Amino acid sequence: MGLQASKVLTPNDLGLNGTHQSGICVPRKAALLELFPRLNPEMKNPRATLRMTSDPTGEEWEFHYIYYNNQFFGGTRNEYRLTGTTPFLRTARASVGDEIAFEQLGRFRYRTWLIRENHAKDAAGFEFTKTGALILGGGWKVIDA
Repeated sequence: MGLQASKVLTPNDLGLNGTHQSGICVPRKAALLELFPRLNPEMKNPRATLRMTSDPTGEEWEFHYIYYNNQFFGGTRNEYRLTGTTPFLRTARASVGDEIAFEQLGRFRYRTWLIRENHAKDAAGFEFTKTGALILGGGWKVIDA
């Protein structure tokens, strides 16, 4: 089993809030960035195409992993994003609060699936899954495999 991570889907991830942003934001955390291929920061907006096999159907999808780094080239952005996710999320009938999960199978090969769980907040406002796992900032969790 390879490195795994999951992200709780927000309205923005699903394109429901009418913003111009595209795709799922990937925080610049070393443990999370290890899941995806290294992109050359010397290039403007480097990208890689990721081949995703969805569970349980085995259907193939192409996602794009992009480092929008134009802040270093006269622009304003400095963020990683997964784009091209909309067809998969629509086909899977993803909803806000579902998790999209990834497992690294090879350099550009991944397995992806949805986890449909109810999430609850405790009295302090921290969000947990049904299994009691704390959801970290941005809704991402890294699963050490």
